Amino acid sequence: CVMTHLSGNRFSLQLRLNGAPKRHITLDVAFAYGLDHLVAALKNKQAMSYRFLCDDKGWRVFLSTAIMRIPTFSDVRLGAIGVDLNDGFVSVSETDRFGDIIASQDIPVFTAGLSKSATQTANSIAVKDIVAIARDRNKPISIEYLDFAKKKAQLSYASPRCQRRLSAFAYTRFAQTVGARAYDSGIEVVEVSAAYSSKIGAQKYAGRYGLSIHRAAAFVIARRGQGFPDRLRPSSRKRFATTCKDRREAV
Repeated sequence: CVMTHLSGNRFSLQLRLNGAPKRHITLDVAFAYGLDHLVAALKNKQAMSYRFLCDDKGWRVFLSTAIMRIPTFSDVRLGAIGVDLNDGFVSVSETDRFGDIIASQDIPVFTAGLSKSATQTANSIAVKDIVAIARDRNKPISIEYLDFAKKKAQLSYASPRCQRRLSAFAYTRFAQTVGARAYDSGIEVVEVSAAYSSKIGAQKYAGRYGLSIHRAAAFVIARRGQGFPDRLRPSSRKRFATTCKDRREAV
């Protein structure tokens, strides 16, 4: 199969036939998305993989190639954008180069009772706003590094409704969407540990800056993306460890 770019999103595919009077056949196809990647792949003479599928809708062609390299515009020395996924919304906090809070907001993400495609659409809308903020400030996005064991232990405290919304699978889809959209915009994504981020935010920053606990947690995640350490006071760590020990189950 040999592909040639015609115009816009239209391409010409030349297929070689075996054992037929006509040795070649030419097809005109149009791709709904990925136009920039396909044109760049043709220009750079990258290898491409074609897969033809016949279903109830007719014949379709799927094309795979290596993603094109996009220059990175973000600089962690300017600050970071911290993201904390919660039940029904995403908390976003922005820091400057000193690790101080500049702005914070909550972006709604309503996915309760939605189908898989509708949930992905809701996530994409929220991620689009987050990436736009990072792209406008040229700052990387700092998100939670997902540890399935710790995530499962944290969700054991939450209600069944919250567990369904904030499952490890749901967070993985959200994080993948952030990574894909950020890559296309030239924004770096920094994964950090979110251990005690909510408790540290409530203890050290919520009251001081007038933030909600979730925005304060996003602030802690942004600071960790810049390399600034944040720890609980020793007395708080001791009380929390004792609470976990008395639960009579693995944490």
